[in-house]
Amino acid sequence: MKKLRFRRQGLGSKIRIKPVWRKPRGWGSKQRKKKKGRRTAMPNIGYRSPRKTRGETYTLISNLKDIEGLKKGDTVMLKSKIGAKKKIEILTACMKKGLIVKNYKKIQETINKLKESFEKAKEKREKKMKEKMKKKEERKKKEKEVKKVVKIKKKKVEKKEGAKK
Repeated sequence: MKKLRFRRQGLGSKIRIKPVWRKPRGWGSKQRKKKKGRRTAMPNIGYRSPRKTRGETYTLISNLKDIEGLKKGDTVMLKSKIGAKKKIEILTACMKKGLIVKNYKKIQETINKLKESFEKAKEKREKKMKEKMKKKEERKKKEKEVKKVVKIKKKKVEKKEGAKK
């Protein structure tokens, strides 16, 4: 989960202001009054992380090399921008090593679903390619027919010209 950054009031207007959070205390401060136009969030109790996850550490994984140094029982989390093919490989490797994957509770079911979706996408691509090939073949046939018609017309025109002379 992305960590929220609380920005100090007036951070963009003055160079000497550091990005460290300070509570706005001004009499007319719009941020302190929580006016609608103020986009910078102020720290509140509601932003705290859940008790179960507080202090937990995990390793972010984007490829198989990241798994190599980990031991059985370590907690990992897969990055969201991994494709289905690579995700299947990483999840199977995590299962074999006995790693706990935070963002996937039922790893085997997830692997099966990913494989199914991967197969469907593959079939869909193949079907599209077959349709493209058919259309291409039809265009070639039409072009051949048009060329034959043009040749026949040329022959007729040549015969007429030869008859006139």
